Amino acid sequence: NVVGYRVEAGGRVVCFIPDNELEGDMYDVGDRWEERLRDFVSGADLLIHDSMYTDEEYPRRLGWGHSTFSQALRLAEDAGVKRLLFFHHDPTRSDDALDAIVGRIRDGALARGSSVEMEAAAEDVDLWLESET
Repeated sequence: NVVGYRVEAGGRVVCFIPDNELEGDMYDVGDRWEERLRDFVSGADLLIHDSMYTDEEYPRRLGWGHSTFSQALRLAEDAGVKRLLFFHHDPTRSDDALDAIVGRIRDGALARGSSVEMEAAAEDVDLWLESET
C-alpha cells in the first residue's frame, strides 16, 4: 500500500508520494487506481514523487516498489501538475549522473511540448510556494 499526501493551503496544492511503483501488476491496487491517483494529484502546483530508476534500469527491478523518472513525469503531465520534483533517487547515483538524467528527461519533455517544470530534489533545500490569497 502507498500513502500519499495532498496539502492545500493559501490556494496552492502540494502532493507528496513516496515509495510507489506506477507500472507493473505485482500489487493488488484495486480498480481504477490510475484514475484515482491522477485525480489525487490533479492540478497540483508541486508534485514530489518517487523517481528511483531510469527506464533502462526498471526492468531489472520490477516489484521493488519504486517508479522511474519517466513514469513520474507522465503522471504529472496527465494530471496537469505545474512542477515536478523527482525524489527518492537511487542512493548509489552521483549528483552528476542525476543531473544528466533529469536533463535528458527535461529535454525529451520539452521536445514533446510538455509544460511541466522539473528538477531533482536535493538535501537542505527549502521549497516555497507563494500564497494566492
